[in-house]
Order: sequence, then structure tokens, then C-alpha cells
Amino acid sequence: MRFDRSRLLVLFLLLLAFVTVPLGANDRPCRTSLAGTWTVQVSCTTDYPADDPYLGQTQTLKYLQAFTTDGRTSVLLPDGFVEPKDPRTGCMGEWQISGYPSARKFDMTLHCLYSTELAPALWDVGLIRSLVKLQPTGRKWTAKFRYDDYDKDGKYLWGCNGQMVGTRVEIQPLP
Repeated sequence: MRFDRSRLLVLFLLLLAFVTVPLGANDRPCRTSLAGTWTVQVSCTTDYPADDPYLGQTQTLKYLQAFTTDGRTSVLLPDGFVEPKDPRTGCMGEWQISGYPSARKFDMTLHCLYSTELAPALWDVGLIRSLVKLQPTGRKWTAKFRYDDYDKDGKYLWGCNGQMVGTRVEIQPLP
């Protein structure tokens, strides 16, 4: 049997069609992107100010975080996670690839508001800066981060260094 160019082209296109079938939702996760929903565990050790009652202590926290494909991220915090009357409920921010996509490293910056009231608050914004490393499976990530609190005038008030571990929320279909 003799193959001419047109038959080879048809064979190649058919083969390509089978290889490039779009993946459905069950074929997640993407191994090179943070896009999706994650359960995140955090530990943070207070290092400033010197008179802070939590100085040197490590605080832990667990929350949900979502990353969109267009570089946005949001955090849903548990009610009163640091103190019973803590008003923070979430943080919003941006993320982007850091270096080559194959390295699976991402820069992330989040802002956490202490109050949505127009009256000035003592602490106006919490700033989280981190470097995230996605594991090759795409199901877990780790990050080193820095959290800093600033008052309404931009004066530095409090900070900590910490670690985050994110675990992808997987689809669990009904039987």
C-alpha cells in the first residue's frame, strides 16, 4: 500500500484529533497553574513589635483560597480567627508566574481589610507577600510568606514570617 502526501496528512490529522481531545473537569488538576480552590494551612511566627504579647509565638490558621486563571486570588477567613471579635473575613489579591512556567513558582500579594466602615480603623490593611511553589502533581503547594499590618497612615504595626501549605479541593461526584 502506497501513502501519498494527502493520505499521510489525513492520518496525521486523525491521530492529532485523538491526542488533543479536550480534557474535562474530571481530568484536573492542571500541573502548572494555581487556578482552582484550595484548603490552606498557615503557621506564622510573630517577630515585631518587641512588646507584642505574641512575640516569638507561632499562630496557626486554616482557610479556603481560590485562584482564578486571570491572576486573581481571594481568601475566606474563619470568623474571629485571631481574637473572638476579629473583624477580618477575607483577603483579595493577585498572583503571577515567577520565572519560567515549568518551574511552577508564583508570586502572590494579598490585602486584608480590618474594616469596611468609613470611620478610620486602628489597623487599616494587612499585607501578605509570598512565593508559592506548586508540587509536580498539581495537587499541593507550599509557600514562604511575610504578613505585615499597617495603620491608616501607613505606619508599620505588626508582622510575622510563616509557611503555607495548600491542598487542592478535588471534585467528589455523587455515586
